[in-house]
Order: sequence, then structure tokens, then C-alpha cells
Amino acid sequence: MGNGMRFSVRLALTRSSASGRAAALARTLMAVGAAVTLAAGVLAAAAPASAAAGGWHIQHTPDLPPRQGALAADSCASATACLAVGSYNDGFYQPLAERWNGTSWSLLKPRIPKGAVNTNLLGVSCASASDCVVVGTYDNANVTYRTLAEVWHGGSWSIQRTPNPAHSTSTSLASVSCTSVSSCTAVGYSGGFRRSQTLAEAWNGTSWSIRPTPGPAASRHASLTSVSCTSASACVAVGTAERSRPLAERWNGAAWSLRQVPAPAGATQSTLRGVSCAPAGTCVAVGNYRNGSGRRLALAETWHGTTWALARAAIPAGAVNSYLNAVSCRSANACTAVGNYQSGTGAHLTLAEAWDGTSWSLQATPNPAAARARLSAVTCRSAAFCTAVGSQLSHWQVTATVAEAWNGASWSLQRAPGPALATQSDLSAVACPAAADCFSVGQAGTDSGTGTLTQHWDGSAWATQRTPANPGFNNALDGITCTSATACTAVGGTFAAPRTARTLAERWNGTSWSVQPTPSEPTPQINQLTAVSCATASSCVAVGLTGPNPYVPLAEVWNGTSWSIHKPGDDGPGDNGLDSVSCVSASDCVAVGFSGNNSSGEAPAADRWDGASWSAQPVPVPAGTRNSLLEGLSCVSASACTAVGYWQNSSRNQSVLIERWNGAAWSVQPAPDPGANGASLSAVSCVSASACTSVGFYDTNSGGQRTLAEVWDGTAWSVQPAASPANAGSQLNGVACRAPGTCTAVGVSGGAPDSHGGSATLAEAKP
Repeated sequence: MGNGMRFSVRLALTRSSASGRAAALARTLMAVGAAVTLAAGVLAAAAPASAAAGGWHIQHTPDLPPRQGALAADSCASATACLAVGSYNDGFYQPLAERWNGTSWSLLKPRIPKGAVNTNLLGVSCASASDCVVVGTYDNANVTYRTLAEVWHGGSWSIQRTPNPAHSTSTSLASVSCTSVSSCTAVGYSGGFRRSQTLAEAWNGTSWSIRPTPGPAASRHASLTSVSCTSASACVAVGTAERSRPLAERWNGAAWSLRQVPAPAGATQSTLRGVSCAPAGTCVAVGNYRNGSGRRLALAETWHGTTWALARAAIPAGAVNSYLNAVSCRSANACTAVGNYQSGTGAHLTLAEAWDGTSWSLQATPNPAAARARLSAVTCRSAAFCTAVGSQLSHWQVTATVAEAWNGASWSLQRAPGPALATQSDLSAVACPAAADCFSVGQAGTDSGTGTLTQHWDGSAWATQRTPANPGFNNALDGITCTSATACTAVGGTFAAPRTARTLAERWNGTSWSVQPTPSEPTPQINQLTAVSCATASSCVAVGLTGPNPYVPLAEVWNGTSWSIHKPGDDGPGDNGLDSVSCVSASDCVAVGFSGNNSSGEAPAADRWDGASWSAQPVPVPAGTRNSLLEGLSCVSASACTAVGYWQNSSRNQSVLIERWNGAAWSVQPAPDPGANGASLSAVSCVSASACTSVGFYDTNSGGQRTLAEVWDGTAWSVQPAASPANAGSQLNGVACRAPGTCTAVGVSGGAPDSHGGSATLAEAKP
């Protein structure tokens, strides 16, 4: 049976060997199929009716295209004509360029060299609004990196032929400075794995040519990262030499020559990242150095025509590490440098400071909501106009563009577009406290990380809600319950460090989502909450798992003020976990999941909470079961619960599993399978003991995956046709019903022609 389109920890846990579970869980903190639970008193029990009335139809959910990309350089011919360049990743690195027209940034489409596999734009210089030269690097199928130069003509792009040193397998142009349309200088490096050296090339209006650059004595590795020219015969370039020593070279119109650069006292490593020369010939270079305590500190130096001298950069209060990445000088006494710093809490924040010819002073800069941002380049055209660009790790845990503007008094964020790429996103659970109020939760992002996701249905359309930015590289909300339209609780987890995850709970107050502090088992440990149920706004129970070696059930209780851990006992000697919970009162909750109590795999588990402690309930399985679990649960009273999941026989053929609690014992209910290729139920919602709807997926004869819905009418379960997106594998992970035959289900679809191999959120409604 295929793994389906849902990237869930639980699927990895139950469909892989025991030895692979921990690795699967550590790779991704994705949605664990937590079924929505309906608290007693929230939804009025309706009289039994035909659940088959009406059909399922797909509801449009909003596209979640985290705008991707990182901007590495910018140049402005005027306050209304700037060009910023960088790259974005859609599996391979692609060139990125954006244009500022004085009002907004817009995307451009640079050329891609023939045969290029990865292309990165690293530097730009504009001699006029319609004449900009961009440099960078690209690699071909032989993994050989070559220099790249392109020209923006104001309406079109053209690639210029650039030379590469003989026998060099890795070359790059990192920066360019043009004093006219026929005079540009670009710098970078060339070489290979064992040796690299500085590289400079010149444009004379017709062609590019290599200009020899001297290398530091006894240095096997050296590179130039920035260049600034005030005329065709006056350029200064900076970079780094072997053993992280600062490097500077000067062009006098005839040859390049080395210039000695001092390092701060006690520095063990130093690097220069950016340089800018004023018209009079004074230059300022910036970078960072490592001091004797191992901290990285911002570095600034000045050139007055004969020597370099240190100029102490300003360090933000409380900064653990600080970096200056670029600088722009309008005169010897007016420079602006940008970069980033790391605070004592671990946040990475933007940094800007000003040079008045004597000292550096900090300027306040805004930061995106997800506080992991940097500024990589800056250009100032006047005392009242600077623009800086860079990147951020966005709320969706992907690299996104950042742009800021200086108006002479303060910095402000600008909207910098990036390419909209396919993302990995799915919805794990849904709760509907009112007909025009449904809330779904999940995660969105890329293969490299995810952020929490919530969406709201207002009776006519789904819209994405803003959720708090959490630390970590994988964040997910896996379960949700609502006692009213202004009181919802969602739970999940976040990976803040390798092999370490913490529980996560967020609260909706009718206006916004906020994080509730939750306890976790001490690190290093993986903790995750997969489902939650609230009997009242001040009484909730959340369940999940913690581990590894082995994983054991985890439960937390909300008393209206705080969360506290109340762990159930282990149901078996192997890995154990709880996937869903349903509370009919503060002292009566049932949770279901899996237990590793046999040598061949997992068995279903059920535990009851009486308000003070947990107790295990025996759960039967169909004859011949090899592996099974319960994933979804819904209770309408203390004596009426329905749990769903799947079971596998000795041949590993998979079928849906439905069990019923009558107040005294669990029993297996006969359940139909839509086909012979395997099926699973992920969630169930009951509005009465005789009206339940369960959702999941089944595998088709062609190897695809389709949504599945089954209904209980008080006598028997039957398969109901559910809608599936065309040409896309799909499954439903959560369901909420307000009356028999009136349900909303959410999940994930993937593999569509326009998805680029990604996945997208899915919502369906009936009728």
C-alpha cells in the first residue's frame, strides 16, 4: 500500500519498521491525523436522518505560495529606479531580479545561461535607469562553475560572454561596479577544491577581460566579495584570505595591488564583505570578526588613500553575534551599512548603522514577523533615500525576500515579491462551532521546513489566518477543538533543534491566535500533541507522544489557567502513542492510538481519563490482524464512542477499522472497503449515537489515492462517494459534522499537473 500524499509522523510511525520510526519523526514534524472531537453541549444532538442526503463537493482553499528567494545585491540609478538581484530555489537555484519604480517592487525575468543547472545572481551596478550590469555564477551538467554577466536594458535582458581562467573548475563573480555603460569592474574568485585565488574582470563597452590580481603570500585560498570604483582608474576591492584574514586590493588604472588591512586586537578570524568609495576617494569597508571569546562582531574599516584603519562599528545592546554585509557612501562623512545580528534569545534581526566620518551609530530597523532576517545590500542616493535588500526565514519556514527603505528619518519594510512556488501544505483537523464558522489547522512550507497554518470558513469562502511565528524549522498544528466561534484550541509541535521537539498549543479568542505555554519532557526529547478536546473553555485534554526509545503516550490537561502533564501508562513494550481524544465532560475523556505490544507491529490502544488519572481499556481486533491502530475518535456520551483507523492482515493487505464503545467494552463493527487495494480512516464525527461520518482515503487500481467517506445510520456503515481533485492523489484527515449529512472535511491533495510535485490543502463539504 502506498504512503499517500500526507506527510505525517503517524503514518511514518505505523507504516515503517520500529527502527525507522525515530528517524521518520525527526525528519519532519508534520500533521498527525488527529480527528476533530465535538464536546458535549457544543453541538446539539440531532435526530437520526439519512446521512447520504446530499453529496460531497470540493471547497476552494486559498493558495499558500510562500514567496521565495533571497536578494543579494541592489543598485539604484535614482530614487525611482533600482534593481535588486539574487536567487530562489525550486529544486535548483534560479536567477531572481526585482525592479523598484519609486512606488513598488516588481519581478523581472533574467536570462538563464544555456546548459545551466543552477544560476545565482550576486552583484549589480546601474550606470543609468536602463543600463544595469548583473554578475554571478552558474554550473553546468559537469558541475563546473562559470562566471556570468547579464545586462538589463530597461526592457530586456542579454547575457554577456565572460572569460574564465584556464584549468579552473569553480569561478564566480560576486560584485560589480560601473562608472559608465562602457566601464565596469567585477570581482570574485577562481580555482577549485584545493586552491582558489582572487579574480577581477573588466568591461570596456565591448567585451570582458581578466585583469590579473595579486594573491596574499603563502595563501592557497583567497576571494574578493565586493568592489567599488569612482572612475575607470580607481577601484577598491575587499574580501577574505586563507585562515580568515581580511583582504583588500586597489586598482590604479594599470594594475591591481595588495593593501594591508589591520585586524582588531585579539581577532582570530576576520572577513570583509562590502566596500563603498566616496567620490573623493575615501572608502569604507565592512564585515565581521571573531574575538577571543568566540563571538562574531561587526567590523568596519576606512581607507583614506594610503592606509586602512579600524573604525569601531556599533554593536546592538544584547547582541550575541553581529555582522555587517554591505555599505553605501555618499561622501566621506555619510555612509550607511547594513547586516544582521543575533539577540540573546536566538532571534536573527536586521541591522543598520550610519557613519558620520568619526563614529558609527545604530539606526532602528523593522523586522518581519518571523524574526530571522538579514540585510545583504544597501544603496543610498541621498540623505533621504536608501534601499536595503536581503532575506528572511518566513513564517512558512522558507527563504523569502526582504526590502527596507530609509526616508531620512527611519527605516520601513517594503513588500518585495518573490516567485510563487509549489509548497508542501495540508490540513490535519477541522472544527465547526457554527455553520458559518469552521476552523482548520495544519502546516505549510517546503521540504526544508514548515510553519503552522490555520484557515477559517465564513460560510462562503476559506481564508488563511495569521498564526504566531514559532522558533524552529518545522512547526505544525495537528488537532483543533472549539467550544464556540470565539474559543478554539489547537495543538501540535515544533522542532527547535535536531532531535528535539516541544509541544505547541495556540488559542483563538475570536480575533487572533496566540501561543499558550505548554510543558514538555526535558530535552533532548521529541514531544508532540496530536489532538485536543475541550468539554468547556476551561477544561481541555490534549494527547500525543514523547520519546524516543521508546515513544510513550503523552497527555496534557488545561484547567483554564495553565497546561500540565498527566501521562497515561504504556500499553505495550514498544512504541506507544495517542492520536485522538474526545471529552464529554471534564472528568470523562477517551483517547485512542496505537501500542507496540506484539512482535509483528502495533495494536490499537484506548485510555480513559476520569479527571484524575488514566486507565487502559482493552481493544479487540479482527481475526488475523498483524498490525492495526485507531486514529480518529468521537464521543457523544459516556456510553457512545466511535473510533476509526485501519488494520492489516498477515499479507499486509489493509482495510478500514471501526470500533464502538457502549460504556462497558469496545467491539469491532463491520465496515465496507471501497476496493481491494487498501484503505484507511483518519477521522470521525458523530452528532448522535446513530449518525456518524468518517473520512480517510483508499488506493485505486492505478496506484493513485482518492478521498473516502463512510457513514453510520444507526444500523450499518456504508461508503459514500467523496469528491477528489482531478489528477491528484488526495486524502481527508479531519471531519466535523453539525447535523447528519451536514459535514466539512479537510485534508491534502498532491500530484496535480501544476503542483511541481508539491501538496496543497483540500476542503470538502456535504451537502
